[in-house]
Amino acid sequence: MNKKASMELGVNAIIVLIIALAILGLTMSFVTTLFRKGQEQVGSIIANVNMPVRADSSEPLKCEMRELTIKPSSKTQLRVSVYNSGNFAADTDARLFLDCYDEEGTAVQESTLRIGAPPQKIPLSTDVGYGAIVISKDAGAMIYTCRVLASSAADLTGALADTSAVSGQVYITVRS
Repeated sequence: MNKKASMELGVNAIIVLIIALAILGLTMSFVTTLFRKGQEQVGSIIANVNMPVRADSSEPLKCEMRELTIKPSSKTQLRVSVYNSGNFAADTDARLFLDCYDEEGTAVQESTLRIGAPPQKIPLSTDVGYGAIVISKDAGAMIYTCRVLASSAADLTGALADTSAVSGQVYITVRS
């Protein structure tokens, strides 16, 4: 057997092996990146599937219920969906606020009826669900007309002045 021919076969095999490993590495990198992107998208889809309401560009804030009944000095849950049609920067947190009025049209102090929910970033042209808690503290027994506002402002005063804030209406009945 010719020693030169066997040596060439070994060098060719090594070159082919190196090329194959490089292609395998590139393929694995591509597939890993593809799965990461898919996992992020599926995660956001799964998170929004549990929401009973979905906001969209025609109604950028939707509440699960339009009428809530709550006892004085207690809490109840409310699911809210907020759609970002360019109202919020993608890297800015959107917060929920509650602006309420009593039966006589008088503004109710924020500490009397308020909403608690963690701030969230809302990507452009998507909706995000909030699991919020409506808190009644020293609210008198009556029906309150309230606006649920979503804004990037830090407080209710800023949210009311925010021209890019979105809102939806809800009626809160406080019963003893």
